[in-house]
Amino acid sequence: MKTTYFVGLGAIGALAIACSSSSGSPENGNGGSSGSGSSSSGSSSGGGSSSGSSNGGSGGSSSGSSSGSSSGSSSGSSSGSGSGTDGGVPSAYPAGPYGITKGSIIQDMQWIGYVDPTANAVATTKPYVMYSLNDARTSGAHYAMIHLAETECPGCQMAATQLEAGGAAVVQAGGVMIEVLETTGFAATTQTDLEQWIGKYQLPITSVRDPGTVTVTFDTLGRREQAYIVDLTTMTILDVIVGNTDGGGTATSYSADEAMTEMHMLLGK
Repeated sequence: MKTTYFVGLGAIGALAIACSSSSGSPENGNGGSSGSGSSSSGSSSGGGSSSGSSNGGSGGSSSGSSSGSSSGSSSGSSSGSGSGTDGGVPSAYPAGPYGITKGSIIQDMQWIGYVDPTANAVATTKPYVMYSLNDARTSGAHYAMIHLAETECPGCQMAATQLEAGGAAVVQAGGVMIEVLETTGFAATTQTDLEQWIGKYQLPITSVRDPGTVTVTFDTLGRREQAYIVDLTTMTILDVIVGNTDGGGTATSYSADEAMTEMHMLLGK
């Protein structure tokens, strides 16, 4: 009888150890309460694809996946809802006061033209639509370059050749490029004026004008042949590059080329 009694106790002990080792221990990879996803669900990094603890096995995978997906995606979206960085942008355009100097917040501008966000073709092959700085702000890009032009300005013409050659590369590096034809013959532009400007220089970037018969961009942002570089997360002007209006000097004396060089530096590409 003694022998039978000790064998029975040994069997009970072995069964207890087996039950303990299958209850979710972080060392054995089996499912259970500790492998159900509690440790990774709703992580600040978004968690959309997390499926619980890395040690959760088949028994805890569905609980971990469901919890990680719902809580992580909610956390990810809320963490970027107002940051203006990679997680998202503020819902409203920044309030003023506005200015046109370095460090100022640039005013939202309303234009109409040919919007080419991927710079994959001459702009006139794209739709002719309304476009604004707020559209640029909500594009998901971090930096924008705005170049101001006048058709009869020799420096603007030289800058346009630079935009033809290098504008698409800035867009492909992640930037927003906007050519604004402020005036034609120093008067308000038309759609035909804009089309001719784009066609002459085969501009592959978003190219726009003021809607109607006004010169709002000139009146607000200033003279031709200058470029603004804007941080789209805050709409702060990072730099104002005043170019050469007379067409003299070297190619790098024009605002377009200098601004595109700065954009590449900011974008790291």
